[in-house]
Amino acid sequence: MDGCVGVFKTNRLFAQNYAKLDKRYGDVLGTFNGSAVHVVSLMELFVKGPICVLLYWAYVTRHPSRDALEFFTCVTQAYGTVVYLGQEAISGAINLEVDYQLSFSPYHLLYFWFAIFFGCVLYLIVPSILGWKSYLRLVKSTQFYAANAKA
Repeated sequence: MDGCVGVFKTNRLFAQNYAKLDKRYGDVLGTFNGSAVHVVSLMELFVKGPICVLLYWAYVTRHPSRDALEFFTCVTQAYGTVVYLGQEAISGAINLEVDYQLSFSPYHLLYFWFAIFFGCVLYLIVPSILGWKSYLRLVKSTQFYAANAKA
């Protein structure tokens, strides 16, 4: 959705709200200010989107590549979140409406506390948990095949 709405502005109402959430989404594709968020959004649209469909298929069919696909998807999600927040952290959060006064106004509740704070926490915690579980399954299967190869 970030790629379609945030970068290509496919829905005007959503695009306006994305720009309220993060001013970088208001910048046109190709401008320096929005470059990191646009790259992350395009990666989500053109790389992670198809991989998530493939991952769904791997889950349904219990395909052996499921854990590798899940691990890759989780790592790229966490990476994208770190890049998204990292650019703002090193630049002083100039593009986000941070609620420094802890006013918890309806605007800040929606656009900062829910969308940025809560959303990004989820975008880090959920992929970390799922990625760790898939990593452990990958290690276990690798050890199994390594032990059987020696026999």
